[in-house]
Amino acid sequence: MIKEKLRYQYILFDFDGTIVNSNKAVIYALDQAAISHRGTPFKPEELESVLGKTLEEQMRFISLDQFQELMPIYRESYKNVRDAYTTLFDGCKEMLAQLKQLGCQIGVVSNKGSNGIRHGLELFGLIELVDVSISFNDVVQAKPHQEGVFKALQIMGVLDSERELTMRKVLFVGDSGHDLETAQNAGCDSVLVAWTLLDKERLMLKNPTYVIDAPMDLIDIVIESEIK
Repeated sequence: MIKEKLRYQYILFDFDGTIVNSNKAVIYALDQAAISHRGTPFKPEELESVLGKTLEEQMRFISLDQFQELMPIYRESYKNVRDAYTTLFDGCKEMLAQLKQLGCQIGVVSNKGSNGIRHGLELFGLIELVDVSISFNDVVQAKPHQEGVFKALQIMGVLDSERELTMRKVLFVGDSGHDLETAQNAGCDSVLVAWTLLDKERLMLKNPTYVIDAPMDLIDIVIESEIK
């Protein structure tokens, strides 16, 4: 018979661009902030430099001097369109449910604010599928620093003196260079989602452990089948 054994037990996800397709809403809000300051929206190559980063970093990209004034413009613009412009990537809810059924613990580690993460989880009925969420508000150092990963694992109750052993069971899933660097900094394996909006060839230079073309592909990575 075939017995299912978990290769990874603690699965951590980025949120925007990985679980939810908020790209249209995020880019709209970025453009509104940029237009208010310089009269022109973001160029595609500029988006490569800011997507996945904290809001402050994104606004500093537009203006080092006036980034604080730009942040509320972004927030208001984003809130105005987030429900209409945001969707769940096909297969993500089913994938999360399958991971839970297998006995995995699931976390979200994002540079998004806590209210935004909770709103998205509630909007798409994901609250019951996520054990812990770590936002920008919950850490001193945002991704790509590993603090959020370790904090999520501490809340799960699995990060102890055997950290190296624990990290072998951790998988970080994301769509940006920041996500892949976060996994490297934390000492865990990583998954790049092929539905990323960013340049995939450039992201491959970050050496993700795995690349998946569809959410359910993650199940095959997590499960280690043994013939008994």
